[in-house]
Amino acid sequence: MATALLEAVLGNLAVATALAVVALAVGRWANRPALAHVLWLLVLVKLLTPPVLTVPVKCLPARPEVSAAPTAPSVPDVAPIVVAEPESHGSVAAPAPVRPAPSTAEPTRPVAPQSPPTAPAVLTLPLPSWESVLLGSWAVGTLVSVVLAARRVRRFSRLLAEFSAPADPELVAEVALAAARMGLRHAPRVRVVPGGIAPMLWAVGRPTLYFPAALLARLTAEQRLAVIAHELAHLRRWDHVVRLIEFTALAVYWWCPLARLARGEMRRLEEEACDAEVVAAAPGSGYDYASAILETIDYLAGVAPAPALASGIGDAASLRNRLVLILGTTNPARAGRHTRRAVLVAGLALLAIVPRFERLTAAASGAVFGTANRTSEHEPDGPAVPPDEPYAEAIQFLPTPLRLVGPGDLGAEPAHASAVSPDGSRLAVALGSNVVVWALASKRVLFALKGHSEVVNAVCFSPDGSRIATASNDTHAIVWDAADGRPLHKLAGHWRWASAVAFAPDGKTLATGGYDKTVRLWDVSSGTPKGVLVGDSGAVRAVAFSPDGRTVAIGGADNDVRLWDTGRNVVTHTLKGHRAAVRVVAFSPDGNRLASGSEDRTVRVWDTDGRGDGREVGPPVPLPDYATALSFSRRGLALFVGTAGGHLLGVNPATGQPRGYVGVEPGQPTGTPAHAGAVTAIFAHPDGKALFTVSQDRVALAWPAADPPQAPQRTFRGPRPMTAVALSPDGKTLATGGQDGAIRLWDAATARELMTLPGHPQGVSALVFGAGGRLVSAGADEQVRIWDTASGRAIYAVLQPTADLSLALSPDGKTLAFGGRKMAGFRLLNLTAPGKLQRIGEWAGELTALTFTPAGDRIATGDADGMVRLWDLTKGEEVARGSVGGGSVDGISFGPAGPLAAVVLNVAPRADGEVERGPAHQVVFLDTRDGSVPENRPRLSHPSRVTAASFAADGGVVTAAHDGNLYVWDGQTGRVVRTVRGHADAVRGIVPTADGTAVFSAGDRSAKKWPMTVGKK
Repeated sequence: MATALLEAVLGNLAVATALAVVALAVGRWANRPALAHVLWLLVLVKLLTPPVLTVPVKCLPARPEVSAAPTAPSVPDVAPIVVAEPESHGSVAAPAPVRPAPSTAEPTRPVAPQSPPTAPAVLTLPLPSWESVLLGSWAVGTLVSVVLAARRVRRFSRLLAEFSAPADPELVAEVALAAARMGLRHAPRVRVVPGGIAPMLWAVGRPTLYFPAALLARLTAEQRLAVIAHELAHLRRWDHVVRLIEFTALAVYWWCPLARLARGEMRRLEEEACDAEVVAAAPGSGYDYASAILETIDYLAGVAPAPALASGIGDAASLRNRLVLILGTTNPARAGRHTRRAVLVAGLALLAIVPRFERLTAAASGAVFGTANRTSEHEPDGPAVPPDEPYAEAIQFLPTPLRLVGPGDLGAEPAHASAVSPDGSRLAVALGSNVVVWALASKRVLFALKGHSEVVNAVCFSPDGSRIATASNDTHAIVWDAADGRPLHKLAGHWRWASAVAFAPDGKTLATGGYDKTVRLWDVSSGTPKGVLVGDSGAVRAVAFSPDGRTVAIGGADNDVRLWDTGRNVVTHTLKGHRAAVRVVAFSPDGNRLASGSEDRTVRVWDTDGRGDGREVGPPVPLPDYATALSFSRRGLALFVGTAGGHLLGVNPATGQPRGYVGVEPGQPTGTPAHAGAVTAIFAHPDGKALFTVSQDRVALAWPAADPPQAPQRTFRGPRPMTAVALSPDGKTLATGGQDGAIRLWDAATARELMTLPGHPQGVSALVFGAGGRLVSAGADEQVRIWDTASGRAIYAVLQPTADLSLALSPDGKTLAFGGRKMAGFRLLNLTAPGKLQRIGEWAGELTALTFTPAGDRIATGDADGMVRLWDLTKGEEVARGSVGGGSVDGISFGPAGPLAAVVLNVAPRADGEVERGPAHQVVFLDTRDGSVPENRPRLSHPSRVTAASFAADGGVVTAAHDGNLYVWDGQTGRVVRTVRGHADAVRGIVPTADGTAVFSAGDRSAKKWPMTVGKK
């Protein structure tokens, strides 16, 4: 019963959604509000109509069948084994398994399961099905919704009955006359209320027109007749009956966004249809009606909207939008007779028909049951994977900007502050004590703001672009008219330098901060004070409003970021972490992130979650110099940071990880700044196709958005971000691991998921395939696990004191090497007969990377200090070493043959004495025979952190980076041959196919397969 009801609801939703699409098209593009209103009404009626005629549609996945084949266990059946440190450094011959003492340790090999003891009989109660639980929750929600709505309607009816009074005879006569002209048989009752409500038709009981006395007094006779005609049009159209259908649908489908969308569209369209009827009933009355609308807008300012079951004239926002339609409308007042008949017939047919969704059979769905990793070569391929959709907005920009303003266009003084208007058309630049407003399209100065006596420190546009606010060392802030540059208000309150300004999202309030340790709020329309926060720890350097306007983020010389609740006038949170003055702060558009930039050369991203919880997202982002500008993209998918040295850095606000430097082309040093001076403003253009930046050197640049992401040959989608990828030796199976801790096995040819292994509870950090169907994984739980991919069982586990393990496998697939930052040296394990570990090497550095040489007799290791060592495994001794730089070696890869290695090197920004060195992200070639860096091999520089490198079959090099791109390089010239823009987030790993024709990458929520011809220039 419950299942059948849910299937009927699902069918109704499908038909109603199709009707909604048609209604949207008719209402928005066909310009037929009356017809669109009928279609939206059918949407609500369809949601409430029981199925009469069902049509079977096979689209649901097939039900899994019970099979005797083994499946992946939910948890590993082998407990982790803590292996003691061995003493010997002998050869790598496979040691014999060592049995731990039976009294203290688990066995190292799987033991045949014993039959569990018979449990005593227990009385169990049947649990309700999920369908019953869902329907019960729905019913409770509907009951609560009906009770609350009925109480509100009853309360409002009582208020109307208590405070309303009969209308005067003149108004009653006007209503009767208008009703006769509009063809109504009976005129409704008319009552007048003293309170602030909109004119409305109330149909609880006998239909009654309610008019506010204050509004009637403001209207002329012609205007009053137009408003009366609008309300009578609601009655003529039977909108009061529509309110009952709407009330019922919203009460039943309280959880459904489609029902709420239909209600909003119906309210909008019925008001437009009533407007058309008023104009059609009295030709030439458009001006009187429009003037009545203007009076109503002014009257309704601050008045609550009409309640449920009321048909009014609309709220102030909708009235503004309808003015243009009223004055120049060509909409038909009502749908034609033939149109109404056609809609009626089609509507009755759709109300009667409901699709019944049925499941596919196993053969039709391509499902494989039982042990998913064994497939026949005759089985059909899985469904084709559609290419990825383009990102919602640009997060990467080309290194070739367009110069909008040159250094000689605005004079010779440095630009201490600047801002771009919300529409991207104007640029305001503070030059000394003046502010120049520049038109970017025509490239000319519009006017100058002259009123400050000292240097202007901050400038910003209001959200609607109508105002400009400035703050100066003369202790004043000034609000200017952005249209002509007239000063509107001079705000005097700070007694030391005014250093920061910010408009509230509604543009009605301005916040200013100063060196007097105060933040002050001002009414923009009058220039009067609204509030003040007095601090006691440091000068205020930056202020920013949250998107809801309730919180102001404050940064200053006390190194902290404070969150001020302006309504309660209290500091709710103090975010600590910076070690120097905070110069810039910015909220994301949704208010869930707050970014702060400091003179400690870091940017920190905080999780505010709309409330200001203050959890830091990821580690601090290092900068080559201190931050001077911050800006989120329009949809909040990217954060851009400008520095005092002219650098532009892109950051992923979801993870707090840097994506890369804007303006740096691959192959060029990442220390190359985008501007010659400090960045004073960053602004994403409203169309998302460019990023505007302004510098203290009086240069404004527009950075074009990079090409959209490319479509991969195959996509392997997971529920959480992927962090590791590995390909089986035969190239048939791909393994991915992610932040959810699960390990997924995929058919590499069809992208069909074969099996899910429980993996590691806190996330998977590394994967590698071994011989004999073995898969080795490392995770944040400080364990290395060996899996049998045929059965999905964990057959061995090793516990080590580090969560950042690196894995490497010998070319024959029999010997595993692993190590980490907290381990002295690295370990070897024989995968064919797991037992005692062999330890190789011991040094003071932190091991960050390791790999076998192509011959398999040596291992190369890298550490956090840029040192690469080569180890002879037969002797367990170091045979060569070489330094590739002062950073961290995050990966080592050998070519198919020979001693040349590609070493991933990431150098954090640092200061050596008085010399500041920026970050460096490179791939360096190393001759492992003598530890030297070949002079004929250039370093491959990247604009963001490099995560992996691999040699291609043709001798080139493939690299992956934090900016979400893959780069294919000519290893001889150091030139980028191809750029594959494939991931929205950092690429965490790459693995090439054995024949070199394709490469797999893992990042964001998917792994992707790329043919090596993708993106070829």
